[in-house]
Amino acid sequence: MSRISRAVPATAVAIIIELAGCAAITSAVGLGSTGTKPSAPDPGGSVSDASSSPEVRTVQGAADTPPAWCKKPEINQVRLDDLAALYTETEAHRALYTLVAATCNPDNEARSQARQIEATRRAWSKKLHLTEADWDSVAEFVVAPLQSRINGMVSRTKDNLAFSAYSGLDQYEALMRNADPSYLADTFGERLSQAGRLAYITRCLKAEPLVWAMCQPDIEAFDAEKLAVELRTDTHGGFDRIRASIAAFEIRSDLAAHATEVKALLAKDAGYGTMFELAKAARKDWMKVDPALLAIANAMEDAEATNSRKASEGCGARTWSAWSGYVASLPAKQFSGFEKRLGHWFEDQAMAKISGTPNGYLASLALVRCSDLTGEARDLVQFLERPMGHWPGFRGPRTMAHTAVLAANIALDDRGARIDSPSFLRHGGRMGDTLRGGTGTIGAIERMGDTAKITFSNIKGTQPKCVRGHYTNRVVQLRDDGVLVYEYVCVEERLEAYSEPPAPPQNIDGRYAAGLEPGMFVTTIGSIVSVAYRKGSQMPVRVFGVAVK
Repeated sequence: MSRISRAVPATAVAIIIELAGCAAITSAVGLGSTGTKPSAPDPGGSVSDASSSPEVRTVQGAADTPPAWCKKPEINQVRLDDLAALYTETEAHRALYTLVAATCNPDNEARSQARQIEATRRAWSKKLHLTEADWDSVAEFVVAPLQSRINGMVSRTKDNLAFSAYSGLDQYEALMRNADPSYLADTFGERLSQAGRLAYITRCLKAEPLVWAMCQPDIEAFDAEKLAVELRTDTHGGFDRIRASIAAFEIRSDLAAHATEVKALLAKDAGYGTMFELAKAARKDWMKVDPALLAIANAMEDAEATNSRKASEGCGARTWSAWSGYVASLPAKQFSGFEKRLGHWFEDQAMAKISGTPNGYLASLALVRCSDLTGEARDLVQFLERPMGHWPGFRGPRTMAHTAVLAANIALDDRGARIDSPSFLRHGGRMGDTLRGGTGTIGAIERMGDTAKITFSNIKGTQPKCVRGHYTNRVVQLRDDGVLVYEYVCVEERLEAYSEPPAPPQNIDGRYAAGLEPGMFVTTIGSIVSVAYRKGSQMPVRVFGVAVK
């Protein structure tokens, strides 16, 4: 007894004797090889090197002082049920519940196993990347209803929140429920958090192989430890933080299974390897986009999300400047040689060209978002929405990868197999207003402030017409009926004489009247001038009011 009295304070010994009898003393202080064994395994190993000290072991086993996070009012309702199952538990939500119950509301059995319980708690802390301070959030999590702990979602992000203001868990919640997660992840851009990435990966693993290629870089970039750091400063409550921590823990096994599936897919057909390579290359190419165009697209997406008058104030001039600047950078020959037959209008083919590149897409997106808020440039925007509404586009690296794979039109070795494209919901693609216009040679143009009036002159003249051309394998658009539209290349053009009754005078928006002169051949529709040619030229000089060379 002299050994016991030296190693253990008398009060601690008295408590142990009262709870579990003399045999418990032997176990607690580690006396001799004949002492009783712990009543449950120790999954976490030794708590620390210092725990080999009889004094330290006894104090841990006594569990006299519950931690501060046990003081939450609802914790007294967390009752211990099956302690034995704790040590082999694999479900995080059940393990956390039992750990809180055993630590905060222990029965005699839990008190006798305090050391093992603490070791198990530390083991789960490591699995979930929790610090001691994080157990305050765990306590908040376990008092929630059982169904919420098992399948509960992170709380809904408030409406009218700018995308740039989303916290990590705001992103997580939005990406878990959004119908178009790839577009939304791209909207978050460089602000995409680890929590947002976790949600996107979760959605990706349940999607088509094409999406696997799109999200592979996100899988590689996901870091559970960085997620844990982010969560500690998130504005959401403790339940949401632990819900995300558990999701990160649970996805580990899913990722291992997914890696096996990807390996099998790549071995099945070389076409799938091409798909992954195209998606990887698209991520690199995304880094070349114009940061100014990306910034204005982000600003207009924020303005639309918040529905803010202040955020959209003056956007008409800003977005038109960005969009017209991009169009002006394109060579005029890109707008010549279009196919001319019923249903293949200049406006649709030209807008597919403009919005068919990353920079053009971003400039077009900004113009569309501003128009939605202010009504400006509505006639022009409805032509932009047609190609943008039925095409993955270039909102960011993921949608850019999607577009690259679709455009490549990869043929698998098995003629009966194909690479399915995920469904997506894009802005636009709506049927616009019925617009009327006119075509002919300008006889006179009268400018009246913000508008202008075109009067057509002699109805006889010439206009360029493609007489020989062919389609390429390059996909430039996905129609709303699911049909792929391929690029048409004109090989030979000639001027064609025309003689028709003159179109009625046309009133147009003043911005499209810039640079127009009598004698030019123009096509108008609604309030816009879609294209203008100098007399006898096959190359346009103005496209949608923008000078091209």
